[in-house]
Amino acid sequence: MKKQFSTALAGLAMIVGSANVSHAKSTFDGLVVGARVPDSVRPGGTATFTTMVLRKGEGRLDVTLSCVGLPAGVTSSANPAVVTFTGRTPTNKNSQIVVTTAPSTAPGIYPFQIIALDKKSGTAFTNNATLNVVAEVSLAGATLSITPSSVSDLVQQGIVCNGAAGQTYVLEATESLSNPNWTAIATNTADVYGMCLFADADAYKYPARFYRAATVNGSSSIISQQGATK
Repeated sequence: MKKQFSTALAGLAMIVGSANVSHAKSTFDGLVVGARVPDSVRPGGTATFTTMVLRKGEGRLDVTLSCVGLPAGVTSSANPAVVTFTGRTPTNKNSQIVVTTAPSTAPGIYPFQIIALDKKSGTAFTNNATLNVVAEVSLAGATLSITPSSVSDLVQQGIVCNGAAGQTYVLEATESLSNPNWTAIATNTADVYGMCLFADADAYKYPARFYRAATVNGSSSIISQQGATK
């Protein structure tokens, strides 16, 4: 009887002990900052940085994101501005940092910091980032030309854009100029001579196809437009 009573007490103690086990509370564990998109912007343009907030443990955790060290006239916003965790999962969440330059922002490379702060514990992580602002490109003298006159030849012979060396261009296409629906179909960067080549693999599907090229990274100026028919 005494042995049975001792066994029962041991079992009770095990149950009580298990009920008192507590999991580690949620704590801020790190900040990861991804590459900026796009890599460079024109004055007045925006760049987006994807951040990842890491945590361990479980329970509620609120981490606030902000930027410091940006040049005058440049602003930033985070979406979401406060990254909130509850429960055990997930162990990480993303936030998009959007940096907006001013039309007067001078070209240059600007280092700044992205800060993530858990105000409750005072734990903070800081990551370095850079904003690359490049000069506006003049489109004077830039041209767009189509070598073949038939859309069936565009895949092989292609479309040529002559512009500024190192500038990235987007090629847009539409089936009609009377009621155009311009759609971006390709991007490419001009070589050291300013030449940029495009090909339209779907050109043969249309009775007529019209094209125009434009600069990217903050400028939407149209260079010129050309057409081809079957």
